[in-house]
Amino acid sequence: MKACKIYKTEKSFIIITTSETDIGLFLDDEPIFKMPLDSNANDLFNKVNLAMNSSRINIATPSQNKWKAWQEHKLKQIGMSSYNSLYKKSRCCSISINKNKLKVLPYKLLSKNTPSKGLVAVEEDIIEISVKGLNDIKLVEIILQVLNKQY
Repeated sequence: MKACKIYKTEKSFIIITTSETDIGLFLDDEPIFKMPLDSNANDLFNKVNLAMNSSRINIATPSQNKWKAWQEHKLKQIGMSSYNSLYKKSRCCSISINKNKLKVLPYKLLSKNTPSKGLVAVEEDIIEISVKGLNDIKLVEIILQVLNKQY
């Protein structure tokens, strides 16, 4: 499966490659892209495509004593002080391709006004479509539709 997450903040899109670990967790990986909100559809599509094509399987899960350093490194790359800040200041969705099906899954805060509890999938708003005939404009339209919705 190929996957990435996209966060939309007040000023930018943050596109983060997602990879599956050796124990089946999905973690933020590299590359990570930060793009202004006024980026054109083709540029946004290209970065999403590059992130998804960089998605890997069976990566090493950070050990417990390296977890904090791993998180700090990812936060520094995206220009955020904490995941709480990222969750509070953005809207998020994941995009994945598995067996020629594209899945766009929106996320919202698990507990309103409590970003420390993390994000939860909005199952009722999942979008699944065939990748056959899907072009960059259509994918970007879907991404923007999901990221512009208030949860």
